[in-house]
Amino acid sequence: MRPETASAVGDETVLSFGPFRIEEAKRLWRSDQEVKIRLRPLALLRYLAERPQRVVPKEELFKQLW
Repeated sequence: MRPETASAVGDETVLSFGPFRIEEAKRLWRSDQEVKIRLRPLALLRYLAERPQRVVPKEELFKQLW
């Protein structure tokens, strides 16, 4: 998975990949439909999507996200 676009609008960053986009680091959308997801899994998804083509060790994930 590779991020197709990452843009900033004001203080808000939007990360898009495939039909998905993450807004405000708080909301996940698939096209025009919001996907309900808790904040910690969303943070993990965003962290991984920002690092395409890279294996992220679990130690790094724990250090950065927990």
